[in-house]
Amino acid sequence: MVIGGENLLKDCLEIFEKEYKSLGNRLITDSYVLSYGTYILVKNFSNIDILEVSKNNVDSTEDIYHKFCELDYLSKLVSIDKSVDSKKIIHSNNYLSFFVKKENLRPDKNNNVKLTEEIIDNYYDALLNPRIKYKSDKRKKEIYDSIENKYGKVDENKLNKIRLWIKTNIFDLVESVKKDKNYLKIFFDEKIELYNDENQKYLYPNIYNKNDFNVIIDGKNYGLPNDNMQLNEKKPFLKLKTRIRNSTPYLISDDEVLLQKAFFDYLMNKAANGEEVVYISSEKGIHRKTDIPNEFSGYILRIKKGKELEIHDFDTVVNLNTKIKRINVECIIPIEYERHNLKPNLEIGYINNLIKLEKTIDTIFFNKFMCNSYFKEIKNINLSDLVLRDILIRHREGLYTWFYKGRDNIVKQTFSNYSMGIIENSIKNNNYIRAKEQYNLRIAIINYFHGGSNMADKIKVISESLFEKINSIKTKCIQSDEEYYFAVGQLASYFISKNKSKNKNHSLINPILNAQNRKKIMLEIEKLFKKYNYDISYDNNRRFKNLYSMIVGYEVEEKKVNRDLLIGGYLYYSLIYTKSEENENE
Repeated sequence: MVIGGENLLKDCLEIFEKEYKSLGNRLITDSYVLSYGTYILVKNFSNIDILEVSKNNVDSTEDIYHKFCELDYLSKLVSIDKSVDSKKIIHSNNYLSFFVKKENLRPDKNNNVKLTEEIIDNYYDALLNPRIKYKSDKRKKEIYDSIENKYGKVDENKLNKIRLWIKTNIFDLVESVKKDKNYLKIFFDEKIELYNDENQKYLYPNIYNKNDFNVIIDGKNYGLPNDNMQLNEKKPFLKLKTRIRNSTPYLISDDEVLLQKAFFDYLMNKAANGEEVVYISSEKGIHRKTDIPNEFSGYILRIKKGKELEIHDFDTVVNLNTKIKRINVECIIPIEYERHNLKPNLEIGYINNLIKLEKTIDTIFFNKFMCNSYFKEIKNINLSDLVLRDILIRHREGLYTWFYKGRDNIVKQTFSNYSMGIIENSIKNNNYIRAKEQYNLRIAIINYFHGGSNMADKIKVISESLFEKINSIKTKCIQSDEEYYFAVGQLASYFISKNKSKNKNHSLINPILNAQNRKKIMLEIEKLFKKYNYDISYDNNRRFKNLYSMIVGYEVEEKKVNRDLLIGGYLYYSLIYTKSEENENE
């Protein structure tokens, strides 16, 4: 795991340390997640308690579960490369526990068993006298000598009793527990303080990435932490050449490295519990996204559980407000839900909360795929609509930055364009009602970002003006480009309404949506007219005649097509089919 920002990490550690000093390992073990496998507690070398942890059998409320969490945390390896067992078959770190994969206890296809009595003996011999294991590593031996003076020597009598019990029972035990390829983890019922002492004796010589880089400064040992950098001779590019006394990128003391390990263990627990983001603040502590306080300033860490903890983003957050300036969602485009036997997905009214806005955008624009796809690998985003999937992939980083860090600058610049692409895609896919909801929400968000003229008022004025003109006895004129494009949308909608298929094919508007200028638009309008004129009485349909004539007779001033109003006109209810008070009998 590689993360950037030494100072950011130090700040986070200082904040974490306050809570860790108060709660100790409980801060980690209270939310600890046991991996799938069989857990056995041996009491007085005679009785055993068994807990099976599997996908369908996890009761984290049991007292025995919490006990195993504490013991497991204090017995696990820093990494497989730092195994006590030189053969790397046994994966525990002290004589009070014994971790082994069940498959290594059973004969393979050649009738060979990987775990042997010799490996078991070598494991306990290494724990009885670690100096033998560390004889080729002078620094590790020095570190162990120092830590043994603090925590005492191993209880040889107890170790040998445990060794004998394991050798006598381990191969029979595996036959009486669940048959799978998970771990069998055995713990002996001793005080938690003893487990902690033995864990410390393992950790100190192994906590640093490589003891070759350790230096003594003012009587204190400093080295390269194992948690957040991988450094070896095969990766010399990781070394920073700016240090005079040591060419390593990041040196910390014994106390700091243990605190850092606890911090990363804490984050790993959160990742194992499905949390992907952690907020850390010197003033407001550590929070999840769901309970982040208003006006939060601090750090955000985006985390993921892999073979190790992975930190994919590490950034500062300044004045993140979950409360936002009100977004007014209006029914600009009327939607006839009852006619289509549908229920509204878009709530009309004010949105003044960032979390509610995120959920609304997720539902209306991304079919509830956005929130679950911020951090997924592209290959794992199973969104069948490929156009929508592509838009989500290209713009999820900006949305994440807005909703998780409070910085809306990316979305502010890009939303207008890609949200229109989503609406056009909905129309092409015949998601007509959804397109109307998207249009209404889009206008609300654009007004929130940019202010300016209110689109709701604009469409109301244009639709009323156009309605009056198409009902006029004498053909009138379109007065603006905005009115023209709204009228084109209305006319396209009318033509498509003449389609005789059972389900209206709204993709027929695609050529008009794709048109880049008035000339191309008029060519497509003419094609639709030729296609459906058999069903249109030009002489007896005053509204159609007026609308068509006004569109044909208008020359636009701006070259750029106004897609907002063209699609607005298309999605708006048909003015041709709407009777005026003066022509109720028409």
